[in-house]
Amino acid sequence: MNTDQTPTIPQLFRATAAARGDQPAICFVDREVCFGEIDRASDGIAAALAGRGIGKGDRVALYCINSEQFAITYLGIIKAGAVPVNLLLNPREIIYILRDAGGEPPTPEIDSGEDLAAILYTSGTTGHPKGAMLTHRNLVSNTRSVMRAMAFEPGRERLLVVLPMFHSFAATVGTLTPLLHGLSLAPLPKFDPALVCDAIEATGATIFLGVPSMYSVLLRLSDAQVAQWKSIRYCISGGGGRCRWR
Repeated sequence: MNTDQTPTIPQLFRATAAARGDQPAICFVDREVCFGEIDRASDGIAAALAGRGIGKGDRVALYCINSEQFAITYLGIIKAGAVPVNLLLNPREIIYILRDAGGEPPTPEIDSGEDLAAILYTSGTTGHPKGAMLTHRNLVSNTRSVMRAMAFEPGRERLLVVLPMFHSFAATVGTLTPLLHGLSLAPLPKFDPALVCDAIEATGATIFLGVPSMYSVLLRLSDAQVAQWKSIRYCISGGGGRCRWR
């Protein structure tokens, strides 16, 4: 029984899916996936994990490119404490993270916002990667803050997500915030300016998430490519605040 006032991530997502079941949660150039489909598919992942003996408090490493599968699998395993793994790491670093995650303290039954929801690993630039243990309260509170700070409107916003969905910025702002609060996300597996422009035009994306190095490249877009950004209301930079698109 959840006695905490903060809902768990599955509880909040189910409420959103119940209210917006037939609305698009994930958008691609040629198709859309609705909240109801994401809810059912993630239930299937959770059931499959349970069938393999995976229970609450177990660690499950998620190794996946930006895609609907990332979002579905993340939701399916989050009750077990997901461990997103950096796709750019070398095999030795990945092995370290998998072993380290297995040695973290056990998690109690998930019945409140204080229970562990995910473990995100740092880049390890000054040593071994460190596992940041995040609770349901941490992540749900973060998404609520994002909604307020960015003035996102449920049912209107479509976030173009080309940043890696396993990083904290894209995981929280680009993935969990849309899924938990009725926005849509359009995932791209890699940053290519032409593909980004085409995806924005095709999906009608209203928000772009990037980092300063990406914006430096985007400043060199042709006039025709800039015209493809007409649906964008504003851009958000993980390292440089919010930048309005002109």
